[in-house]
Amino acid sequence: MASIAAHHAEWLSLLDVSGPFLSVRVLKEALPNGLDAHDPQLAAEMRAALEQWADPDGAGLGSADDVEVHLAFVRFVLHEVLGFDDDVLRWDAGATSRWTVEVPQVGMLTPDAVVLDGDDAALLVSVVGPGARVDEIVSEVGTLTSQERMVEHLKATGVRVGLVTDGERWSLVSVQEGESPGFATWWSSLWGEEKVTLQAFRTLLHQDRFVSMGADETIAGLLNRSSEDQREVTTKLGNQTLDAVEILIRTIDRIDQERGGTLLADVPVEDLYDAAVTVMMRLIFLFYAEENELLPVVEPLYNDRYAASTLRERLQAAADEYGEEVLETTHDGWPRLLATWRAVFGGVEHNDMVLAPYGGSLFDPDRYPLLEGRLPGTSWVSDRADPLPIDNRTVLHLLSALQTLDEGGQRRKLSFRALDVEQIGHVYEGMLDHTAARADGWVLGLSGVAAREPEIELDLIESLDEKALLSFLKEQTGRSPATLKKWVDDDEADKAVTKFGITWTATFADADLEAQARRFAKLIRPDSTGAPTVFQPGSVYVADSSHRGATGTHYTPRSLTEEIVKHTLDALVYVGPANGTPEDEWELRTPEEILDLKICDPACGS
Repeated sequence: MASIAAHHAEWLSLLDVSGPFLSVRVLKEALPNGLDAHDPQLAAEMRAALEQWADPDGAGLGSADDVEVHLAFVRFVLHEVLGFDDDVLRWDAGATSRWTVEVPQVGMLTPDAVVLDGDDAALLVSVVGPGARVDEIVSEVGTLTSQERMVEHLKATGVRVGLVTDGERWSLVSVQEGESPGFATWWSSLWGEEKVTLQAFRTLLHQDRFVSMGADETIAGLLNRSSEDQREVTTKLGNQTLDAVEILIRTIDRIDQERGGTLLADVPVEDLYDAAVTVMMRLIFLFYAEENELLPVVEPLYNDRYAASTLRERLQAAADEYGEEVLETTHDGWPRLLATWRAVFGGVEHNDMVLAPYGGSLFDPDRYPLLEGRLPGTSWVSDRADPLPIDNRTVLHLLSALQTLDEGGQRRKLSFRALDVEQIGHVYEGMLDHTAARADGWVLGLSGVAAREPEIELDLIESLDEKALLSFLKEQTGRSPATLKKWVDDDEADKAVTKFGITWTATFADADLEAQARRFAKLIRPDSTGAPTVFQPGSVYVADSSHRGATGTHYTPRSLTEEIVKHTLDALVYVGPANGTPEDEWELRTPEEILDLKICDPACGS
């Protein structure tokens, strides 16, 4: 199954994807044997048609004379490559006019063709050009690109998917309430060089996928299933990110103990937690920006010395060759991340790389000088940094928690290009449910069901009689009393201790203490290195917090923000809303008036 997953991941990487699209897991389920077989005859006909379209009579595209050739090529792809019959793919006005809508501030929208499934539209088709691009604004028809116009068309008609093409780019547009629009674009010029992209195009958008298959197997069905998968991804990513925060805090706490408590002596534990969360959010935004080429990833200097995405690959390669334990002896990854965050904040002007300064509080080096080994109140511009000796194994775990997903013990790479900003918001919101605490005594990190991972003081559970203990552990972990009664049995505890191996002995140096904790060994969860999650007195650990609920801090979903923004700005950018004028009679204010607006959103996040 891993090879099939790699096969799907390969062709997905060759598409331009923005927003929600198909997940590898859903593709594995729907296409367990991979894409449909390559058809050499069809590929040859495709190449001939592409050559004719690209250079009809040696004149190239762009003149009015090319319109007929342009449309002929599009029809060839739809009818011959994708196999649409004339009674399914309709170009006539009688069919397309049913899906004509007028959208305020956008205008009249009519598909050039429509794929019918009975009386319903399964796909709207829009043909752009010749000489135009699907991702460029055509001033003659408004201020939106053809892709954006398709988004509005789908929203207005309730159709799930649309196809927009300029001949070179074939962009599948998907719209679902509560999600960002999704765009997946195939390039016809790649179909000859990368035949797998033509296979994917034909497999996913063939007529059968619209009218002959069950609802879950249509392209709309696959997208819907992938949306559910993405929600699972959000949950997994949130859990992994929180685990990474805990790993970072434990590492910094260990460094503090090695320095006799001087590092964190004047740092409130809540600030330490906020600093660790900031580290993860910085990485999330770096991954998102790098995959969407918002940062200069094409520049060798950035790619080799700054990029967070390539750092994980280098560290993982070393771990695979020499073992993760060796990474504990090297410490160059953390200073590299610090340098990248400084570069994003302050900018870089160099012969080999130019990076604009983005500023902002997220990447501000002085927000948490602790991360650079500086004292509070010092300046990153004038005061020397002394980076914490955070080892490369810790850095690898931080990066892997965000860049890969654990699926049954196998890790697959996560695409941040397809990650919706709303998902990032929910990951951040989940971290607000926790904080850092300092242990008064020995604390055990227990495993539970439904993502319950409580931290419980050993003295507390040791003081309870069996009935009270089972009741308390049931409440904390969600496990049944029968399971708990079995797990605190001596035999089960001994098996768990054996599984932890030498790390168990290293954790509990005192024999009496080890005997107390041994009873609960089966319940203690392993950390990322396989050691028991146990905190000694005075150490810092991650615990549940009621702060978010008490302060009403929540990530606002798009369904609310869109309405707030729309009804707030409509009256400012249009003439008419304030007077109760019907929406189709509103007039856009002048560019000068719009640019003169001063807008402050004090609750705006990243």
